[in-house]
Amino acid sequence: MYGVWLPESGYEVAELDSIESYEFKMGHSTSGLDIYIPIK
Repeated sequence: MYGVWLPESGYEVAELDSIESYEFKMGHSTSGLDIYIPIK
């Protein structure tokens, strides 16, 4: 994200908090992680 996509995208990181959302279910393969990064 920060190393390749962002420098090539033309966007900048906005000075706001990022958000991480975790969804883990024991014994299931549908667990996941979403990371939201504020851009301008």
